[in-house]
Order: sequence, then C-alpha cells, then structure tokens
Amino acid sequence: MASATVTNSDFIIVQGRQIPYVRTMIGVDQLELDPKNPRIQFLVGQKAGMVSETELDELLWAKDSVKALAQSIYQNGGVYEPLIVQRNAHKMRVREGNSRTVASRHLAAQYPNDSRFMTVPAMMFDVNLTEEDLAVLLADMHVAGKIKELLGAYQATSEFLHLFPAQINIRKYSFFAELMKKKELRDRFDIDPQFKQKFHKWLVDDKLTDSKQIRSLEAVLANKEAEEELERNGYDAAAKVLMRDDPSLESDLFWAIKNATQKLNSAPASDIQDLKAGNAQKIILLRNLYRAIEDLATLAVVKL
Repeated sequence: MASATVTNSDFIIVQGRQIPYVRTMIGVDQLELDPKNPRIQFLVGQKAGMVSETELDELLWAKDSVKALAQSIYQNGGVYEPLIVQRNAHKMRVREGNSRTVASRHLAAQYPNDSRFMTVPAMMFDVNLTEEDLAVLLADMHVAGKIKELLGAYQATSEFLHLFPAQINIRKYSFFAELMKKKELRDRFDIDPQFKQKFHKWLVDDKLTDSKQIRSLEAVLANKEAEEELERNGYDAAAKVLMRDDPSLESDLFWAIKNATQKLNSAPASDIQDLKAGNAQKIILLRNLYRAIEDLATLAVVKL
C-alpha cells in the first residue's frame, strides 16, 4: 500500500503557540490506532491488560456504526475529512479518526486493487503536539464544525428553495440541518450531484416527512432493499425493511435484549472479577436476568 505523501505545510495556533502540521495522504498501512482516544476508552477498558493493535481493530470493527461508516465511505469513494495523526516512531498514530481508519482498512482488504481505499487524507503533526494541545485543537474544531453545519444547512436550504420555491418548502430547513450533522451524508451531498438530486426529490415527493428520519438515513442507504423502498414508497416503508432485519429498531424489549447482549459479550474485566469474588448484588442481578429470559422463552414456547 502507499505511504505518506506530503502535499502542503501549514500551522495552527493553539494556546498562543504556532504548531506546524502537514496536509498529506497517508497509506492506511502506515496508521496505528490510539488506545487512549476518549471515544474508544470504553472499549479498551473492557479488556484486562494491554490491548494489541489487532484486538483494538477487532473491537472497533465489531461496532455496527463502524460497519455502516465503511459502507458510506465505499459509496463516497473514499475518506474526505482529514484524520489527525501524530508521528510515533515508524508509524502515524491516529489521534482523531480511529473509526475511519478501521473502516478504511477493511475496505482496503476487501478491495486490494482499489486505490481509493489505500490512502486517507490527514493533518500530520510531529511529536511536539501535547495531550493538552490536542484537547484544545479538537474543542476548537468541534465549535468550528457546528458553525460549518449551520452555514451548510442555510446554504443547502437556500439552493433547494431556489429550485423549489413553493411556500411549504420553507419548512424543510430542519431536514438539511439534520443532514449536515451526519458527516458522511454531508460529504456525499456536497460531492455527489446525483445524491443531492435524489435528496431534493425525496423532500419534494414527501418520501421523507420528518427531519428525525435523517438520523437513520445512512442505515437505509446501506440496505439496498430499504433504499428501493424509500424510492418507491417513502421512509416508513424503508424503515419496515430495517425493522424486519433488526427488530430492536421497533421494540423496546428487543432493543434492551440487543443492548444487554452487546454489553455481556464485552463485559469489563472488573465486573467479571467481582462475580468470581462472589459479589452478592451483582450475582443477584445476573440470576434475575437469567430467570427473566427463561420465563419469557417459556411463555413464548421458544426453545433456547
């Protein structure tokens, strides 16, 4: 796979200091995940001892959201928002963008001859970027991102109203506001004219009727049958396809079962040790869950 290729040098000001960085494209094989990243600390905390690069990759890839992200990256033809990386010996440690890294790795493995997934854009910092610097940088980028979302929603709505000036369409701003919150959808809307036309048509034809539906649109687009139902009969029909494949989307009970199953499959080592040590209250909770599952299966005449 390709290694880092320098494209442009620049600097940012963090806490009154100029910190240089390089905008570049980096081969996914040159990246290493950051086990200290706050967004994945929970996953790491569930493992006793050190977590290897392979284990961390597997933990992230096990998340449905990362698989959905990979599908979105595939549809967009690669990653567009730069990762934040920092030199670490012979590798580049990913300080922001671990999920995009894992998704890109799996796409590169699945499509080894497709150059779109061999590299990712990055802001590459040297070793002098401290943890405090990084926290300030990410906070500033978060605020800037919110402003960018609001501006993007306003501009997208203005363009939509220019094309479809009906009075009722003024209310469609909330759809664009939700769209701009979803990075992969926002990027696709910006670079893919066909997707933008489709989105406009879904709004005009009332295929999308509630801005909250945008929050699940990525899942709909990742499912071919669901996307076809959206085109033909609207979001509710598309949602039924998703709910058929995943009953937790429409049932609080099965959402709780799915969530509990995921938690149990990745139980923290500390809780396992407490059970081994005979923690009475935790054992009672575990037994109550076991009995409740048995009772439900008995009532439903389901053999477990």
